[in-house]
Amino acid sequence: MSPGPDPRSLGFRLDRLAWSGRHTVILLALGAGWLFDSFEVQLFSSAVGPLGDHFGASVTARDAALAVWLVGILLGALLGGRLTDRFGRRRLFVATLIWYAGFTVLTGLAPTLGVVYLLRFAAALGVGAEYAIVTTAIAEFVPARIRGRANAAVMNFWPAGAILAALMAYVLLDVAGLGAAVSWRYMFVLGSPLARVVLMFRRRIPESPRWLASRGRHSEADAGVSGLPSVATSLGASASYGLVAAFWLVGVAAMAAFSARGGPEAAGLPLESVAPPALAAAA
Repeated sequence: MSPGPDPRSLGFRLDRLAWSGRHTVILLALGAGWLFDSFEVQLFSSAVGPLGDHFGASVTARDAALAVWLVGILLGALLGGRLTDRFGRRRLFVATLIWYAGFTVLTGLAPTLGVVYLLRFAAALGVGAEYAIVTTAIAEFVPARIRGRANAAVMNFWPAGAILAALMAYVLLDVAGLGAAVSWRYMFVLGSPLARVVLMFRRRIPESPRWLASRGRHSEADAGVSGLPSVATSLGASASYGLVAAFWLVGVAAMAAFSARGGPEAAGLPLESVAPPALAAAA
């Protein structure tokens, strides 16, 4: 059993803090970013139809657009974890938002389907990197006793972003009745004002004190793989959802095995008490 946290350590003092307005601002900033991530993902799903119609793309070509997107998210998540460890959470919070918001707007101006692939891949790198930063920041900023509730609160911004993107698609496609040639372009370009609002929140997030104390911590996230769109097309909706459920069950089984082998339950524990000894000593 590992010894208890040192009352003089930075981590212990951070976990003992009472909830403050600064915590609320951080949570709102993280939630706003998560909302924009969701908005971006759902927006692209809604735009694939009219985009494909405009360029006369086949089903395979439309699937390829989604595959490029997923591969970009995968690589961005892997790269983002390392970049945040090296350069800090705050810098990457702002940089990733500007990155993928900029490439999203440029997508709306793309002249060919090939350029759409390129710009969507670039935007996906930023979205993937965002995944690694948000979850890390929640763990490092929020006191251990309420870490789970704070994480749940931030995650609830995801469906809000999806609903917002669906409403935009409904207005552009059904209410305004815009044709395929312009509707998908508006979907991407109109995301820019929302990105500016999120950026205002993001700039108020301080750097993580835990990161400043120890820069060796890794926080990488994994995403989907390039073959998923083709698999979904060939299997059909029901089998595809069953496959997703099977992957979730694999995750549940892995967690159960980890717990059975003596893995610690981290609920309410300081990060330093569940980190590898070298990292805990550095913090």
